[in-house]
Amino acid sequence: MSAADTLSQAISLLACALADISKTTTVSLGLCACHFSSLEVISSPMDEIQNQNQEVVETQEAEPDHQRSRLIRMMVAFVVIAILAVFGVVFQEQISGFLSDEVEGELSIVIAYAEGFTSVDPTNYEVRNRQYFGNIFEGLTRFDKNLELEPSLAVSWGKLSDDVWEFQLRDGVYFHDGSMLDSADVVASIEYAMNNPESQLVSMLGTVVSVSASGESSVEITTDGFDPLLPNRMAYIYIFPSEAPSTYENLLVGTGPYYAVSFGVAEEDVFYDQEFAMTAFPYYWGFAPKYQDVSLLAIADKKTRMESMINADVDVLVNVSQDSVSDLENSGVDVVSQSGLETNFLVFNTLEGVFAEKELREAFVMAFDREGFVEKLGGYASASDQFVSNGVGGYDSAIEVSSYDEDAARAIFDEYGVTEFEVYMVYEMSAFGAFLEEQFLKIGVNADAIYVTSSELQDAIGEADVYFMGWKSDLGDAADLYESLFYSEAPYNGGYDNPDVDALIEQASFSEGSERLSMLKDIMRILVEDDIAGLPLFEAKTIYGFAPNVTWSSRVDGYVWAADLK
Repeated sequence: MSAADTLSQAISLLACALADISKTTTVSLGLCACHFSSLEVISSPMDEIQNQNQEVVETQEAEPDHQRSRLIRMMVAFVVIAILAVFGVVFQEQISGFLSDEVEGELSIVIAYAEGFTSVDPTNYEVRNRQYFGNIFEGLTRFDKNLELEPSLAVSWGKLSDDVWEFQLRDGVYFHDGSMLDSADVVASIEYAMNNPESQLVSMLGTVVSVSASGESSVEITTDGFDPLLPNRMAYIYIFPSEAPSTYENLLVGTGPYYAVSFGVAEEDVFYDQEFAMTAFPYYWGFAPKYQDVSLLAIADKKTRMESMINADVDVLVNVSQDSVSDLENSGVDVVSQSGLETNFLVFNTLEGVFAEKELREAFVMAFDREGFVEKLGGYASASDQFVSNGVGGYDSAIEVSSYDEDAARAIFDEYGVTEFEVYMVYEMSAFGAFLEEQFLKIGVNADAIYVTSSELQDAIGEADVYFMGWKSDLGDAADLYESLFYSEAPYNGGYDNPDVDALIEQASFSEGSERLSMLKDIMRILVEDDIAGLPLFEAKTIYGFAPNVTWSSRVDGYVWAADLK
């Protein structure tokens, strides 16, 4: 709400107070208390304030007329003062008013990352931004540390029919601006994710036809046929106030355990130091976190990150570089590594160019020593044989990748007379690019690694011979990977088209249970063994550093949420 809107509201209140005194005090006082709550500095939950107002109403109904008149005069004076004050009111101050209370304890913690925050749009799906968003926003559902789905802003959900789901919302949930969650907010948030031109969640919601409020605390979502993953998808659709797209510009207003105090937004693919400051939200519906004040730092230089951890300027370090591990351990930092849900792989353009021939794609696979590359990573990665991690729906242990065979690969490239090709990858993969080039020089082929930014890589998809990709299976299911990369009309399809795979992807999207799982495995087998659509490479382990007094219960998805730290 703008200052002008607030002023208009206050003027309306003055008119309300001066209205015919014959109107019941209950109505007048009730309206004024309701409207005026947005101007006050609130130091107690909204429901307590409303209860106090109701007690005043009941008392005033029994008072004589002269006391009632005295009350009206007091209200007039109060509203006049508010009108004078409102000229200095700005939207952020209203939010600060609601957040004036503090949670118990004054502990603070500093968490450092390699990458900064690049967007305030909650529909941005990049991991670098979601690691910040997840402290501020929440979805209708969420995943626990073992990737099991559980309630969040929705307490329950179920199918009304094959293509209609209903979600029941949690009562008593506050946004960081003091407003309360209702079905209108959920509808607006999902529609924004579906229709916002900048949204990176459009494919995530590809099966959703419409969303509507079936009650103040219930929402119906209609899909194009049965979508068994809809509750999973809702974990990544963050909910914010329905007015947010227009009136909350450059603000982050969610329902999460922390609210944003200050932050800077970096340019895409530009790396420099940033700070994102948060404070625990005193009216959070869930458990209160241990740490009240949290600073999320983006420190671009890996040496500086390490030194900050050693000097105790940082309590938690995400994205520890491998060559920093021994120094951190020697300084008393607890170093933890774990595999996440992210796999890294190469994808071929199978429709045109060098690798339109399947035999050449197989030769490429045999020319690259995956195990040799993993060894160079010092034990912080494992070779992949599929496009998703073990444990993700669609992974099949029976699938095999062709073994490393330098001589066989050379013979095939010689037979086709292929002496060069290009592989596109982001700048951060230069070590991989150098290894790749060395591998192919052994068989007399020039594999030219082209380094680009993330946005340039997206533009090159479908034009390059080969390109490097990383994928994190946040849904715990291979379907989102298939729909995004290998479906013929997928947004990131790099040159792959198989009608049988399209049909299986479509059928799997409307199936469930063992039948669905079997289809997902069939698709993986076709991609890896039959068509050789790409080459699975490795699963990198994420390395973390923790101060001795900080504990973290590791998550399968690898995210470090401030509220989980003890």
